[in-house]
Amino acid sequence: MSTFSVAMSAAIAARRLRMPVHVSASVLDPAVDPRGQFAVYHALPGPKRLGVRACGHLDGPIGELSDRLALQDGLDFLALPDERVI
Repeated sequence: MSTFSVAMSAAIAARRLRMPVHVSASVLDPAVDPRGQFAVYHALPGPKRLGVRACGHLDGPIGELSDRLALQDGLDFLALPDERVI
């Protein structure tokens, strides 16, 4: 099964979630097809927030920086009051 097929299955399952969700999707990702990452976000019916990363699953200094920025974005999401989550 391709990574795109797996991501589409995840997007179908995402339709069932009703709790606030933070998605950190990558534009460039050698491990997970970006189209599937964004499909999961768009399939979420409940409150959600999208963090867009330039790259995901990369080694080295660029990957480390991307991971740190994504972590901070996730922490910021958890600190938001409920009325600020769309």
